[in-house]
Amino acid sequence: MKKFHLLIALCALTAASISASGYVPLVADGKQWHEKDRTEAADYDFCYTIDGDTLVDGETWKKLILTLTVTPSNELGLQYGESATTYGPAVTAWLQEHDGRVYLSDRNRRKSLLYDFTLNAGDTAYEDESVVQLVTSTDSILAGGRMLKRLWLTEKSKLTSQTRQGQWVEAIGCNYGLEGAHGWEALPSWRMDECKLGGKTLFTAGDFRKPSANDVSRCDVNGDGQVDVADIATIITVMAGQKHE
Repeated sequence: MKKFHLLIALCALTAASISASGYVPLVADGKQWHEKDRTEAADYDFCYTIDGDTLVDGETWKKLILTLTVTPSNELGLQYGESATTYGPAVTAWLQEHDGRVYLSDRNRRKSLLYDFTLNAGDTAYEDESVVQLVTSTDSILAGGRMLKRLWLTEKSKLTSQTRQGQWVEAIGCNYGLEGAHGWEALPSWRMDECKLGGKTLFTAGDFRKPSANDVSRCDVNGDGQVDVADIATIITVMAGQKHE
């Protein structure tokens, strides 16, 4: 019993220290996102890659390269061809990041705030004439050997009053895709499948379902069904590594 109480105490101390771990940037050369969209006619596989610097209106931005593969999914899809067709690679947008905020410049040179990872519960993440998006809560999850801030959001349509839930994860993006930070009603089947850097997987779709590392009753970060010393060691090792980077 004493050992169990000690583990819970360690979990509590670790969870309380999570917010002190360093911010992990989203924009990094070579980072890749693999995303999928499924329709009645075809399957769409998107690969986004950050590939070096360029100047946009005199400012330095990172190029976002897109490669798209379209595969007919049934007989209806055969009108697009009987086998997979790949388009690209081609520049689809440009990215910048400053102080926890990620900005996007589209192909028409329109610049916008894509993510703001400094937000907290109750903040408005995005609003336009069609939708309003609010942060309902925040926590942290362990993924790819890093402790990452996660924002839980609710997006409500001003036109239909429908609501959708989603997540933003520091260094990764949104469960609806890198560029899917908002406007979720138009993305019902779109999902982020994997995020990689230097050939290493940082995040997968399953990581969006991970329990909060802030919850001391759910410190089973190693996923073996029990809270033990190995879980505490994993969290402490990850946090120590981030603080010294």
